[in-house]
Amino acid sequence: MIAQILVFWVGWREFRHMGGGIGNTSAFGVSRRVARGALATGVLALIMAGGAAAQSGRMIELNPPTPQARFVDCMTTAGTDPPAAIALARDWEVAGGGTLARECEAAALALDGRERLAASRYVGLGEEIGSRDAVYATGLYVEAARLWREQDEPMRAVAALDAAIDLMPMDPGLFLARARLRQTSGDPWGALEDLWRASELAPGRADILLLRAAAHREAGLPDLAISDLDQALAHGGAAGEILLERARLKLRVGDVAGARADLEAVIARDPDSISAEIAEAELVRLDGAEGS
Repeated sequence: MIAQILVFWVGWREFRHMGGGIGNTSAFGVSRRVARGALATGVLALIMAGGAAAQSGRMIELNPPTPQARFVDCMTTAGTDPPAAIALARDWEVAGGGTLARECEAAALALDGRERLAASRYVGLGEEIGSRDAVYATGLYVEAARLWREQDEPMRAVAALDAAIDLMPMDPGLFLARARLRQTSGDPWGALEDLWRASELAPGRADILLLRAAAHREAGLPDLAISDLDQALAHGGAAGEILLERARLKLRVGDVAGARADLEAVIARDPDSISAEIAEAELVRLDGAEGS
C-alpha cells in the first residue's frame, strides 16, 4: 500500500511541476530537475519509514500525521472519491493545513467535474505563494492553464501562463506552451513572439522550430517558415515530416525543383513510411500539374 501511495504522490507532484497535459513535448517541463530534487527528501523519508515498519513487523503510526502524509492521504482519496477528498481537505484547512490542503481541494474539485472552480483555486494559490516558492507557484499556474484550456477558455489559460512566466522568465517551456495557446486562439503574432523567445532560451530545439515554422506559414511568411524547417532538420527533427512540410512551402514560393527534391528525399529515406506514401502522391500531383 505504501508503494502505491508513493507512486501516486510522486506522479502527481511531477505532473504538477512539469505541467503535464499542455503540449505533448517537454515544453512544459517546468524545472524538472528542481521538482525532482524537491521531492527527494519527502520520498526518501517515507521509503525509510516503510522499511522500518517492515523490519519491525508493525505499522508505523504518524501521530500526529505529517503534512506530507496528510497530503498523500488526501490526494489518494481524491483519486477514488473526490467529494470525500473535498471534505477531507476542507477539514484539514480548518485545522491549519494551509496551501497543501487547498491544493488537494483544488485537485479534488477538478476530478469532481468542477474544473472552472478548481482552476480559480489554483490561480488563487499561485498568487498567494508567488515568489516565495516560484517553482511551486508556477506548477499551480500551469495546472490552472491546463484546466482553463480544457474548458475552452484560452484567454484565461494565457493569463495563468502570463503569471507563471513572470515567476520563471527563463523557462522556454512556458513560452512554448503560451505560444500554442495563442496560436489556437487567433493570435499568430503573439505566438511568434513567444516562439522566438523560446528559441532564444533553447537554441536548436526542433519542436520549437517546427511550431515556429507553422506560425510563420500561417502569418504568410513562407520564407521564414522554410528557414525554421531547415534549422529543425539540422537539429535532428523528424526528417520525413519536415521535408514534406518544406516541400509544400517551396511550392508556395515557386521553387518547384526544390519541392521535388524534398519529396524524393522523403521516399529515399524510408520508402515504406506513411510520409513516403504522401510524398509519392504529392509527386504524382506535381507531375500532373507540370504535364497539363
